This record gives sequence, C-alpha cells and structure tokens, in this order.
Amino acid sequence: MDKDQKMRVMMTVSDKVDGQSAMIISNKLDTTDEKASSALMMTKLYDKMIVILLSIFLGGFGVDRFYLKDYGIGVLKIVLAVVSWILIFAGFFITPILVVIGYLLLLGTGIFLLVDIFLCYKAVGKKNFNNIMDVLNMYPESEHKVETIDKASEIFN
Repeated sequence: MDKDQKMRVMMTVSDKVDGQSAMIISNKLDTTDEKASSALMMTKLYDKMIVILLSIFLGGFGVDRFYLKDYGIGVLKIVLAVVSWILIFAGFFITPILVVIGYLLLLGTGIFLLVDIFLCYKAVGKKNFNNIMDVLNMYPESEHKVETIDKASEIFN
C-alpha cells in the first residue's frame, strides 16, 4: 500500500483504536495489498464518543451494550434495574426488608453502571481493532513487499 493510502486509512482509524493497536495496524498496512484500503474505509467502526454518551445517559437501559452488540450484558443491566425497582416498590406493601434489599441492589447496579462506562470505552477500541484486523487479514500481502523481503534475506544470507 502506498504512503498516501496508508495515511488516509490511519487518519480514519487512529481515533477509533488505542495507540498500540494503531501501531500494529500501521505495520500491517505496510505489507497489505492496496485493495484493502477501500475495504477499510467501508468497515463498520464504533465511535467512542457515542458509546460514552450512550453509557452516561442510557446505560441503565443497556443501550450502550446493545450498540456494541453485547446483548447479554445489555439484558443484565435492564434486569438488574427492573428487579431493584420492583423490590423497592413491593417492599412498601409487603415488608420493609425488601426495600432495603432493593436499595442495596440498586446501589450495586449504580456502581456497575459507572464502572461499565469505562469498560464500554475500552471495548470500543478492541472491537474496532478486531474489525480492522479481520479486513486486513482477508487481503494477501503485497507481492512487492514480499519480493523486497526475499531480496533482503538473500543479501544477508
């Protein structure tokens, strides 16, 4: 892949992954066929800012996890919130201990939601990196680069 294509791809990708992943992608682009750049431009990448906003405002409903296609954790977040509120309201009519259990469960759910903001942020970088590497691995190494490596190995041997 030539330098212009590589620069375009890296400008698109660099804010979607962490620094170490960006270096791995950059090295992989050096040996990847030029057809990969157009495929990379069409690859679905998650936006970190969208995930943060979804986590902050709609995280209690699991929307952030549904956006990341982590359906199990998304459903877990909904279930925890609903069960907490059911216990709190049922406790007013049945026994006060249910109110205490409901509030404790709601407190634990709130802590989980706060921690999950950071977990979702990290998950975005990992998912984007995996999506990019999947696309790059579909394309063979550039023949020019392989020939150059073969010639260099002949010189040193």
